[in-house]
Amino acid sequence: MPERIQFQVNLETSSGSLAIPRQPVNIPSGVYTVWPVNLDLGPAVLRYSTAQPLIHLRGSNTFVFFAWSGVATEFAIEEKPGISIDAPHAHVDRERGVAYVSGIEPATAPAIQIRGQGVETTQILVLTREQALNAWKASLGGKERLILSHADIYFDSQTMHLRADDPSLLKASIFPAWDKAPAGLKDLGSDGVFRSYEAPPRPAPVQLTASVEEQARADDPPPVRISRDVPLIPDESAFEKAARWKIRVPNLRPQSDVFLNIRYEGDIARLYAGGKLFTDNFYNGTVWQVGLRRIPAQELERGLELKILPLREDSPIYLPDGARPKSFKDGEAAKLDSVQVIPEYEVTVDFSHER
Repeated sequence: MPERIQFQVNLETSSGSLAIPRQPVNIPSGVYTVWPVNLDLGPAVLRYSTAQPLIHLRGSNTFVFFAWSGVATEFAIEEKPGISIDAPHAHVDRERGVAYVSGIEPATAPAIQIRGQGVETTQILVLTREQALNAWKASLGGKERLILSHADIYFDSQTMHLRADDPSLLKASIFPAWDKAPAGLKDLGSDGVFRSYEAPPRPAPVQLTASVEEQARADDPPPVRISRDVPLIPDESAFEKAARWKIRVPNLRPQSDVFLNIRYEGDIARLYAGGKLFTDNFYNGTVWQVGLRRIPAQELERGLELKILPLREDSPIYLPDGARPKSFKDGEAAKLDSVQVIPEYEVTVDFSHER
C-alpha cells in the first residue's frame, strides 16, 4: 500500500470514543502492523500501543513489543492509585488518568516499568523489527526465556541447537540469564536485560567448491500448454529435452549440513541423485537453496544431475519485477549462472542442569 499520511483510528467503545494514536502518525509503505487495544498488563491496562506485541514472558512478568521503522511509538497506559509508571529514557505525558509514553528508542533495556503495591513489577521491552525477526521463545532451565540470535535455532527438551552458515553467527542473547554461562557457551557479558553468549571455540570456516560440468544443451522444448488461461506444468517427457549439468560436491563432514545455492534462469529446475528425482524448483528469480544432508554419501560421490527446462519467451507465467531473464536465445532461456557450496555449522547447548 502507499504511505499513509496522518493516520489515526477512532474506535467507538462502551466508554466512549478512543483516538488511536492520540496524535495522527505517518505509516510508511510496506508496513503491516498490529496495534493492541485494552491489553491487560497485570497492574495496569494498556489502552493502546503503536508498537506491535511479540511475546509475553510470564515468569519474569515481561511484555515484549517491537517497533516498525518510521512509525512513531507511543504507549497509552491507564494510571490507577498505588501504581507508578516509569520510562526514564522516554517522554511521559499524563492526561485524564492516562500516561502517554512516547519517544521510545528500541533497545534491550526496559522501556517502561509499572510498579504496584504488593505486586511484582511489570516491565515492557521494545525491540527493533530486525530483533523481533530473530527472536525465539522457549522454556529452558525451568523458565520461559527469550533468545535473540541471527543463527537458526531449534529446541529438543532442554537442549538448544544453534545453526548457521557463518560461524560468527553462533551467538545468542538470552533473557532471563543465568549466573554462569550454560555448558557449551562462552559468556560475553550483559546486553540490557539480556546476557550474551557465543560458541567456544568458534568453528573455523570451511571452503567447499562444487565441480560443474555441462552435459547437454536444451533441445527445442514443447510449446506451453494452456488451460483456462493458466499455463500447465509440462509433461514428464518435456524434461528429456531439458539442459543438463553434472554437479560433484566434496566430502561434507564434519559440517551439520551442506547447501547448494543454485542461480539459474529457466522454467523448472530439477535435481537428481542416483537417477532419482530429489527436489525441484519453479523459477522465480531468487537463489534456489538445496540441503544435501538427506542424500547418501555414495550418491554425492557419483555426482548429482541438474536439469533446467527452458523458459519460453511467450510463456504467460507471472514473474516478479526484475526476475524475467534479460535475454532469450531463439525464444527461450535455460542458463546455469553459478553453483555455490555452503557448509552449515552447529552448536548444541544442554540446559538440563541449569536452574
